[in-house]
Amino acid sequence: MKDFTRWQSRLSREVRRGPYVHNGRRCLEDLLSALRSSRRPWKDYVLVSIDFEGRAASTRVNEVGFSCLETKQVFNNTGRLETYDDHFVMGNSSRKSIFSTSVRTTVHMLPQILQNLFGSYQNIVLVGHGLWTTEIDLMDQYGCRIECLPNVIGTIDTAYQWPETRGLGDLLVLNGIPYQRGSLHCAGNDAHYTLRLLLVFMLEKVGPPAYIQDITPAGIRRIEVARELVARALPKPSRRDQFDNDDWQHTIDGDLGTDLFLGLLGLG
Repeated sequence: MKDFTRWQSRLSREVRRGPYVHNGRRCLEDLLSALRSSRRPWKDYVLVSIDFEGRAASTRVNEVGFSCLETKQVFNNTGRLETYDDHFVMGNSSRKSIFSTSVRTTVHMLPQILQNLFGSYQNIVLVGHGLWTTEIDLMDQYGCRIECLPNVIGTIDTAYQWPETRGLGDLLVLNGIPYQRGSLHCAGNDAHYTLRLLLVFMLEKVGPPAYIQDITPAGIRRIEVARELVARALPKPSRRDQFDNDDWQHTIDGDLGTDLFLGLLGLG
């Protein structure tokens, strides 16, 4: 019976993910084609990388992190790409993001945090490392099903781009992406690293400008700004000793809210 339930769950996931993976691949092909030429993509896609952290074999999360890149920056010749990063910490986690301010909150705020994120952009391509085996399931658990997010038009899972090497840390080393020792398994950091990893994959698909037939100066410039973000040095560590909202009363209220919310969901 357990085997049948497991098979049924896997089949359901495959049915759900199929259209999103297909659309994510089409969005990626559109971006790659535009990078090689002087045209713009059909849409101004927003790459939103997401990562959850929590206890193993548990639906209770301790952190969620996002790293967002509006691809119109590449085609507007801004000269330097900027990501928009967020890191929210629940429970007793003490990890801090090196790419953004870490904000302490409570798990009962997680559905609102997710809704705010996905309501802030159009034409979202959701990115993750092990996206459909972890992040999508956790989004479901916290009332944010991908089917109910009309702004999400596709998904890309970086774990499937290098099937022989699945660990995020190994892939960062393999592709020469700068990362800070001990910074992995922080949701804000992993989301950002995953976004850079996707850019590496895209640049590999595009190829060196010298080998691209009829590439335009605009195309060369676009590839250069993407490469700069991949290789960009990490921000200097913050000297702040506390999280935003990190006070005794907030922690007490947060623990009570967490237990109540998870109890209502049947997850406590």
